[in-house]
Formats: sequence, C-alpha cells, structure tokens
Amino acid sequence: MTALDTVSVPGPRERRNDPFGFRPTRRTLDQWVCLWMYPATLTILTLAMFTIGPLMPPIAPSKSPEEVAEVYRGTSLIPIPIVILLFVNGAQLPLQGLAIAFIRKMPRSGKLFGNIYLGVYSAVMLPTTGTLTAFWGVLVLRPDRDPAATQMLNDLCYLIMIAVVSGFLIQYAIIAIAIFVNGGKVLPLWFGYVSVWAAVSELLFLPAFVWRTGPFAWNGLLDFWLGIIIFGVWMVGLVLAIGGAIKDSVPPTGQPDVPDDAAAGAFG
Repeated sequence: MTALDTVSVPGPRERRNDPFGFRPTRRTLDQWVCLWMYPATLTILTLAMFTIGPLMPPIAPSKSPEEVAEVYRGTSLIPIPIVILLFVNGAQLPLQGLAIAFIRKMPRSGKLFGNIYLGVYSAVMLPTTGTLTAFWGVLVLRPDRDPAATQMLNDLCYLIMIAVVSGFLIQYAIIAIAIFVNGGKVLPLWFGYVSVWAAVSELLFLPAFVWRTGPFAWNGLLDFWLGIIIFGVWMVGLVLAIGGAIKDSVPPTGQPDVPDDAAAGAFG
C-alpha cells in the first residue's frame, strides 16, 4: 500500500479551523473547484462591467439613436468586459453541473428534478447568454454603423438580459420544489425559501419590455438594481448550500473516506 492509497482524516482541531469542510483530497477537491470557479469569475466580470466601458449600469432605453451610438463610440475599452463575459459564460458550467449532481442525489424524484433543471439551463440559459455576448460583440465591432442599427442591437442586448428571467424563474422554482419535496435532504430548507423568494421576484422584470423610463425600465430601480440583488443573494445561497452539502459528504472523524469510485458513482 502506498501513501496515495491512504487518506488521512482530519482531527477535531483541524475541523474547527476548517468550517467549510474543505479537505484537499481526491474525493472533494474537484467539487470545491467547481463550486468556486463561477463566483470568482463572476466577481471579475462584475468589476469589469462597472469599471470598464459604459455597458453597466445599462444604457437608458429612453436615449435617442444618436445618443446610444455615441456611447459605443466613446471608448475603445468596451471589448474587454465582453471578452470576459465570453469566458464567464463557460465558467458557470462546473457550478451548474455540481448543482445538478446534488439535486439528482435527492432520494425523492431527484433525477427528475435534476433533468428538468438541466433542460432549462441548456434550452434557455446557455443560448440567451451566448446570444447576448454575440450581439454585444457585433455592436463593438463596428461602432460607426448607422445609429438606428446600433440602437436596435443595443435594445436586443438588454432585452435578452430580461428574457433570461424565464430561465431563472424555472430554475429557482425547480430547486425549491426539489428541496421541499425531499424535506431539506442534501440541500437545506432555508435555500428552498430563498429560491421561492427569488422566483416570485423575477416577475417584477416583465414590465421592462414596455416601460422606457422609471423603476420598471431595464435600467430602473426594480428591474436592474433589484435584479442584481436577487441574483447575488441567490448565488451566495447556492454556494453556501452546495458547500454545506460537500461538507456533509465528508465522513465524521474516525471513519474512513468512501473510495473514489464509490464517490464518483454517487454523482453518476
């Protein structure tokens, strides 16, 4: 038997100093990498969007075609956050895959809920975020095009951001139902309530397809700023909930780890 065949179990002192249950073993390291990849890259994207270029907060829908076109002509740094967005769209896949894996581990209809979550994410979230990146890329590629065409593409970009609401709403609802049906097993009940609140709040964004000024416009208090807060709270909750599930999957002190092949089978 070699050193790689034996996994040491942390003692009580180590567990107290490691409240998130992280242990750099082959059994949980991949899960922690998947868990933190998206929040880390999302933070970089948020900083880039709000500090580089004029894309965030959103350009007001009440601006004229000439005003919108001037925004895109005003700086050559706009491609930077768009390129970062391109990579962040891919960086969210590991976390979503980890969420689906834990949903599928739920004893009651876990595979069904996991498949629905996967289907919604594949059919709605990925296409819309990919299209958003492409449209923004088209905008910055030729900022000297006709102002009316620039305004149309700009409108499409921000309306696509609102259209993602349908995907978020179903994702929030599915994960909440899965948690409640299983009585808080695998993922905690408190995250189910957070997901219900987030799903109901998504309905506030629908008026942005009509309103051009005020709190319901796509740059308004309720549609944009509340949307950021809701998504941020839900994302933090998702990370904490899955982090707790990973921690709970680590055997108590004094018990051996599940072999790697068995651990992998739990996510199969």
